[in-house]
Amino acid sequence: MIYLCINYLIMRKILLLLLTFVSANVMAQKVLDEDVKFNYTRLPEESLGKAIANYQSAVMLTYSNYNVSDKASAEAKYEQEVKDYPQKVKDADAKYAADMKEWQREDSIAEADYQKDLADWNKKSAMEKLAAKTMNNEGKPVRRNVPKPYKSVPFEPQKPNFTPSPNRPDYDVKQLASTYLILQGFKNSPENAAQITVSIDSFDCIKPELKTETRQMISSSNGHSNSYNANYYHWETSYKLPMTAKVEVPGKGVIFNQGIEKFNTYSVDKTQPTDDYNSSHNMDVNAYVKNLQDKCLSGNLKYINDMLNEKYGIMQMQRKTVMYHIKPKGDNNYDDYEKAYQDALSAYNTFVTDPQNAKIKLKNSIDAWEKIVAEYQPGNKKARVNDDVCLVTRLNLAEAYMWSDNYEKTEDELVKTSSLDPSHKQKKWMEELRTLSAEQQKRFEANK
Repeated sequence: MIYLCINYLIMRKILLLLLTFVSANVMAQKVLDEDVKFNYTRLPEESLGKAIANYQSAVMLTYSNYNVSDKASAEAKYEQEVKDYPQKVKDADAKYAADMKEWQREDSIAEADYQKDLADWNKKSAMEKLAAKTMNNEGKPVRRNVPKPYKSVPFEPQKPNFTPSPNRPDYDVKQLASTYLILQGFKNSPENAAQITVSIDSFDCIKPELKTETRQMISSSNGHSNSYNANYYHWETSYKLPMTAKVEVPGKGVIFNQGIEKFNTYSVDKTQPTDDYNSSHNMDVNAYVKNLQDKCLSGNLKYINDMLNEKYGIMQMQRKTVMYHIKPKGDNNYDDYEKAYQDALSAYNTFVTDPQNAKIKLKNSIDAWEKIVAEYQPGNKKARVNDDVCLVTRLNLAEAYMWSDNYEKTEDELVKTSSLDPSHKQKKWMEELRTLSAEQQKRFEANK
């Protein structure tokens, strides 16, 4: 009997708990968070002026005068050689004629001396000839050879194929400008255009060195470990490619003109270490330096282009955020919430393509969400707008106010949300939004 009573009491408690859960669940609602991505137009940090819609870009080689001078010197030298060539041919012919005349004189003397020696030899008796041969180790006289002169013909001048110094290459500056220097949000046209000019100095590369590093290695054999030293080899160098950027605007003059500090500092590069000495030693060092130079050129120009677009460009950016809507359960209706959510989503997705209509839809969402938070009943879990609904609605409002350029209201919503016990994830999102809002406000005020 006691056992049955205890079971009855336990079952009764379980039933009451189930009824409580079902009752609470009937009256509850589910908050859904959705990851949202959309594009927006980011204003520049500094406005070039509302009248400026175009840009032009150019690259200048600060060392181009050296190349022009060296090329001109080579061409002038060639022209002088062409001019002097006929005279050099005449001088060579005259020298050859003089040498031949001297040769003929010397050869005649040699012939006369030979004939005299031969006549004297022929006058000797057989015994005298034999004695002369034994004593002097000589026989019959030999004619002295007089080398015939060589006719030196001057080389005909060759037109120079000018090659600039490897650290001062003749880049195609027009191609560099059109490839790397593009101001986003502006048309590449000369009419009333902002002028971007990047000046490139000579490539400065310290002669690469082959370096050796000794590493302690461990080998295993038959269950035993042995340590040994092994040499690894790599090439190492330091390099830099200084550049200067300038921006000039009609009516304002030069608004930016400075060398890029990080480009004035040497960067260190090392090849991948290898234990193969021969492959390292035989590496094409010139090709290695050329590759570094090309990478440095493109990297520096990209850095400058990003910097100028950050400052003056009108960029298309992507925003990744979270939006909230409500899945109703029970008697509460959230059709107004869903419409505000859909309107805001549509607004965000048309910021770039239809900004005017997007602002209207976003204003409708803000009005609807403000009415919803006005219904908030703190601590009443069964209320249509309870703590959870109010919290996520304020998060939606904070984002929406930022994209409406109402940054004070954005901060106001974030402050109010903080009192509603947001989750760690939501707090992180709020801090990120606060940072983005501050940046957006700064850009908005700079472009009024």
